[in-house]
Amino acid sequence: MVKHRKSNRRKQVWTNILLIVLTVAVLAVGGGAIWYYQAYLPGATAAMEASAKDFSASYFNYDYQSMTGLEGIDNVSGRFADYLRETANDRVDAFTQQQTVSEIIGDIQVQVLDRGWRQGVVRAEFMRIETDGDNVREQLEYYTYYFVEEAGDWVVDRLEVPSQEDLANFWRSRGFTPVDDEDDEDDEDGEGEDEEDNGSDEEDE
Repeated sequence: MVKHRKSNRRKQVWTNILLIVLTVAVLAVGGGAIWYYQAYLPGATAAMEASAKDFSASYFNYDYQSMTGLEGIDNVSGRFADYLRETANDRVDAFTQQQTVSEIIGDIQVQVLDRGWRQGVVRAEFMRIETDGDNVREQLEYYTYYFVEEAGDWVVDRLEVPSQEDLANFWRSRGFTPVDDEDDEDDEDGEGEDEEDNGSDEEDE
């Protein structure tokens, strides 16, 4: 009878221990989920948005007379920073030859497309004026930034440039017509007038 009671007590002790362990595990998982969704992700979102704006403002605002080729380096990953250092001279030489000056005008709009544990994707949209010597181009642009978390900081690890087709679709969705396209249309109108003056087939029709 005594042995039976001891056996029941042992079972009860182990049952209580198991319940305590399961309770702690549930609380840990639940607490972790709450922290992840209510603290980590909102913090990551705000950090990526701020970093994307800072990177855009630094990387796309430059003057060939003063640029270093390292614009934006404070907001990129170690891997991206190495790439900027390796290509800095080539970038400066190319823009110096073309006498390129780039300036973002207006606000930089950012949108977090994806976010997760130590990685995310952000799209930045802005209006930019680029001058190459006597040529001036003003257009609405967007770029996709792939973020990673390094040493507690959210930094750009890769920059993706849209294809011409995607950019054209983006312009249509925003109701935007590039200045270059308007100039081309003016040139085409001028060519049309010349053809009419020369008695083109289109005029006869």
